Amino acid sequence: MSLSLEQLEVAKTVQNILESSGIFTEPLITSNSAIGDLQNSFISILSDDEPHPLIPLIKYSAPPASRFSPDENFNGDNRSTHKGYVSSIVHHPQGAIVKYPETGSMMKEAVAHIFKTDPSKTLLSSDPKADIQYSYGEPKGTKYDVECFLL
Repeated sequence: MSLSLEQLEVAKTVQNILESSGIFTEPLITSNSAIGDLQNSFISILSDDEPHPLIPLIKYSAPPASRFSPDENFNGDNRSTHKGYVSSIVHHPQGAIVKYPETGSMMKEAVAHIFKTDPSKTLLSSDPKADIQYSYGEPKGTKYDVECFLL
């Protein structure tokens, strides 16, 4: 079982306190094996080899949007719905947290953000729209019968 981010923070703080107080010095470790075991436990728990699975997603920095070329635009590769078109696209990994999604730099310029989802989960249990905060204006993506041609 993985530790939560809060638990990892506390463990790191405790490790730093113990190190700065001199508990993990060689004489104390050799005279008391429990201190050595405690130090090894902290090293194991906080090892960079196996970070908490959420750490890469929280620290995730989205790549810049890829603009569609004039040929792709002409061929309709940038078509998102039967009415809509986008100028750029960004693909994100499953579970990615994007704090400030890239948007178009000019009016009527749209950026499509494609988030990978877990295919083993049903739409009812993991509807991607539940994790997206829409802007206050219309449209808000409320139609369920719209086909996205970018997928």
